Amino acid sequence: MFYLKVSADGVNSSPHADSTQWFGPYDLRVGCYTGSVTYSDSPSFIPAINLKVGDSALNAYTFYMPTSTLPWCAIISNTIAKSTGEIWLGEDNPLIAKTLQPYSRFDLKTTNFATKFSFKIQSNYPGSMKHLSPLVTV
Repeated sequence: MFYLKVSADGVNSSPHADSTQWFGPYDLRVGCYTGSVTYSDSPSFIPAINLKVGDSALNAYTFYMPTSTLPWCAIISNTIAKSTGEIWLGEDNPLIAKTLQPYSRFDLKTTNFATKFSFKIQSNYPGSMKHLSPLVTV
């Protein structure tokens, strides 16, 4: 926290000669980088969901966002990642995002087949910071 002092040198005949004014308090917000911020998984994080063949695929998974030690270093976007941490692109990605970025709710493409898969969610922050969630198993 800091204050800003503004002073004016004037002619002695001026009623505001040599006046001073303080402004603030202000916060100096440093960027979002490894040394300035820490991200933690939400205590509400859901590591597994159990579905049966034919269950509704709608709103199958809700992602509870990680928290940041600096409120201005908020999530910009979330991306589905394979269990290896590699971004999951293409048709074999079994999830469909249901909300605007940052995604938090996901549908499954189908529950018509018996299958088990795992994924992670990569949260992207300002300053190219990233946080990878723990593994989720469906």
